Amino acid sequence: MDRSRVVVLLLLAMLILLCQPLLAQQYIAGATFFTTKGGVRTNFFNPGDTVELRAEAENPVGPYIIDVYLAYPPETGRGEIFVWRQSSVTIHATIIVAAYSLDPNAPYGRYSFHVRVFNAWGSLVQEGYVDFQVSSPPQVSSSPPPPQPQTQTWMYVALAGGIIGIAAVISALILMRRPKAPSVPVTPPAGGLGVGGTQTMPGGGMIGIPSPGTIQITGPGGETNVLTAMFQVGDRIIPIGSLPQPFGREDFTGIAPPDVLNAISRRIKPQFTISFDWVNKTFIIEDNNSTNGTLLNGENIKGKGPRPLKDGDIVSPAGVLNMRFTCRSAA
Repeated sequence: MDRSRVVVLLLLAMLILLCQPLLAQQYIAGATFFTTKGGVRTNFFNPGDTVELRAEAENPVGPYIIDVYLAYPPETGRGEIFVWRQSSVTIHATIIVAAYSLDPNAPYGRYSFHVRVFNAWGSLVQEGYVDFQVSSPPQVSSSPPPPQPQTQTWMYVALAGGIIGIAAVISALILMRRPKAPSVPVTPPAGGLGVGGTQTMPGGGMIGIPSPGTIQITGPGGETNVLTAMFQVGDRIIPIGSLPQPFGREDFTGIAPPDVLNAISRRIKPQFTISFDWVNKTFIIEDNNSTNGTLLNGENIKGKGPRPLKDGDIVSPAGVLNMRFTCRSAA
């Protein structure tokens, strides 16, 4: 057994635990973004609190356009919601970017402010996540607890430290001995364009899918562009694995509770379809006359034909699941 590896892993685990408060701030586009409550810097909140997102910079940066989304804890299956947009913002010293009042019945867990910073021409400069924790408020006892002897307090501290140390060592040993899981090929959905296939587009272009989520587009003049396209729901990713690609209820299994997904049409009659328009060089989305419609940035596009789909757009099938569309060059 390589004891040095165990020691290194143990030290890394302790370092991660000690650095958790530092992860509550993010350096984005030349400024530091962090959360406060009543002007006091913190990343711990209770249901009903107002969470303030602030940014500070030693030297002025900007002007920027800043979009802020709220990402719910992944286990809730709620995805992200749009919170606020700031236009023509120059960050100098400390400013409030957005404030969000938590519902009194907000679920507990780790939330994130998803910050997207654009320049004055609307091009994305940088994006990042600022985490904060929502937990139940401490219970206030009517009478103070009886004082504990100092020796007993130190005994509890030593016992807790020993348990944490043993757990860290056991975890490190398990990680070292765990066999590497074999890679499993991802099979694209039935129909449409499979891995390595091609599709003729309007204007004479071709689309190839070298791997799931990566799309190779070849124009009529032979020019080639490789893009990655996917939907993001919290920390979950749904890759665009075929074109045209229909989406139905089964594609979101495990992302949201079944009673929420019941509002989305089944794949046998898809909720919506993603394809590509070579003439306008853009992805397009079309609702397939679903029962409850499909929202694009809050607008119901049912019965309105194909609509352009851009990077950062929010798609909500049946209005119950917010998904952010991401499309970037893979080069």
